[in-house]
Amino acid sequence: MPGNDFASAGRTRARRSRSWPRTHSASPITVRWLGALVIASCLVAFVKGKRYLDLPPAAGKVLAIVLDLVSGREPEVERQLTWLRTRVKQSAPQALIAASADTMTDLPGGALEVAERRAGRVGPAAYAVALCLIVLAAAGVVGLVLKQPYLFPHLGPTVMLFFESPLAKPATPRNTLLGHAVAILVGAGCLALFGLTDHPPALQEGITGARTGAAALSVALIAAVLLLLDCAHPPAGTTTLIISLGLLTSAGELLVLAAGVLLVTVASVALNRVLGVRQPLWS
Repeated sequence: MPGNDFASAGRTRARRSRSWPRTHSASPITVRWLGALVIASCLVAFVKGKRYLDLPPAAGKVLAIVLDLVSGREPEVERQLTWLRTRVKQSAPQALIAASADTMTDLPGGALEVAERRAGRVGPAAYAVALCLIVLAAAGVVGLVLKQPYLFPHLGPTVMLFFESPLAKPATPRNTLLGHAVAILVGAGCLALFGLTDHPPALQEGITGARTGAAALSVALIAAVLLLLDCAHPPAGTTTLIISLGLLTSAGELLVLAAGVLLVTVASVALNRVLGVRQPLWS
């Protein structure tokens, strides 16, 4: 019937309108035209820009930067770099030759840098393993010969600093020796302040209020004093804890403690220097 045909046609138009929504907004059309314009502009710029690729460089001053990024280089490489610097100075006196990479980067040099360059992280890890083992074993042998316990907990992080980051300021001999010396004095002072000089160590007596105060104050003071002296050395906190916890308290024991620090410092710096690492001799 005509009425049914009219109704079915209306339903068909409704379904189509729901399937393909129509909009009278100009925004989508504008976005499409803008996108097409951007793409066309990029194509034109690319085609036009290719014309300038074969042109000679513009006349003017030359800025030359020569970076020496290879440390521990071979003699032939050194000669080539020297020749290059000379040629740059002769042909362009106004050129700028940048400073050597030694002043721009903190490269350790020597065997440590070679190991890192050739083996990535494995190289420095192997370097640290070998030299930490040598130094601490040597300290133990000296202690056996002299009948003195030159191996202490604080020597572990100290030796690790020497061989993991030898150019870091806390790893310098100045910071190491002064840091542990101040730590010994502060630890002994906190023992006396809390009346613990004649007490047994914390492992026997247990943790008391006085012992807790001495340990906490000693570490706090050593952190502040070393920062004020511009002599930061984190392993010194272990030294002062050894003393404030009563593990080593007599004058003889403190001297042996200091001797152990001196022994591993001299050995570590000597090994680094022999292997070409730029370990500072003092600071």
